[in-house]
Amino acid sequence: MIIKNKSVREYLIEKAITFIEKNGEIITKCLFSDCDKDSRGEEAHLYINSKTSQFECKKCGKSGNIFTLAIHFGDSKDSVIIKDHSLGSSSKENDFYDQVIECHKNLPLRIRNYLNGRGIKDEVIDDSKLGFCRFYSRNWITIPVKDKKGNYSFFKLREDPKKGNKKLTYPKGKKSQLYKWDILNKTSNRILICEGELDCLLLESLKVNAISSTHGAANFNKEWVQNFNKIKEVYICFDNDRAGRVNSERILKLFEDNSKCRLFKITLPKEVGQGGDITDYFQKKLGNTEDLFLKYSSQYPEKIDTSKFKPLKLSQLKDILGLTIKRDNNFSWNDFSLY
Repeated sequence: MIIKNKSVREYLIEKAITFIEKNGEIITKCLFSDCDKDSRGEEAHLYINSKTSQFECKKCGKSGNIFTLAIHFGDSKDSVIIKDHSLGSSSKENDFYDQVIECHKNLPLRIRNYLNGRGIKDEVIDDSKLGFCRFYSRNWITIPVKDKKGNYSFFKLREDPKKGNKKLTYPKGKKSQLYKWDILNKTSNRILICEGELDCLLLESLKVNAISSTHGAANFNKEWVQNFNKIKEVYICFDNDRAGRVNSERILKLFEDNSKCRLFKITLPKEVGQGGDITDYFQKKLGNTEDLFLKYSSQYPEKIDTSKFKPLKLSQLKDILGLTIKRDNNFSWNDFSLY
């Protein structure tokens, strides 16, 4: 991240801020509150990543990046940002671009191998600018998310698989949006809505157009449905658990009420396991993409085949209605007739 062609280190020097450097981090007293007023000597709690400029105060929790610092010191954000034009007009005001590129450059081979093991191909990793960086005192796989206009907006974070499986957003407080908005402009035929970004990337590696909500299936917004108006078929495939089934039905109903798309529900085979997802489906080799759309999908709402219905005889109707009609002294089946 660069500001007026200066690193964050140079920017702090320019502002006469004292700091120490340790293990790739710049450490200084908090610049945003008095939480360090009782700190002694070199004790300080504002930690800044020297490469990405991301910072967090370990005391008050304030976080941000070099642009946050610039605004804090009265520098205009628009006047200090280096605009990158390599992505065309959509990136001219894209504050986040440099950071996305820096994280992508930091992607270790072991993390690339981990993603490959999940079925995500190298070209998809590079095109989607997946990266690796340190936020909130942990190492994360970074998944950049673009807004509807094509500008990088925030990161979805997945914890280093060596450490755990936590998921967060950076910066915090970002509203849910669609991951892979651009897919809606690339096809008019078929789109699959799945539950997570890595599932999307796996499906992209398999040449399947897929999209998801960045904050989980429960946060899929009604307002997004109108963006699918040009899509002929929409398939929903969520995790094999109760939440997945409930959200699948909810979103299918949203589409039924607000779009003209043909709707399909994909039910993963039970062999994926409780809570299993599309990645499990492929890793366990339970089928291919064709099976997803043919063998495991059903149209929504389910159509009733009336051709198999048979007309009822009066005696059959008598037996059925006799269980539900209140009998009284004046009622006689002899007075009842069918037309």
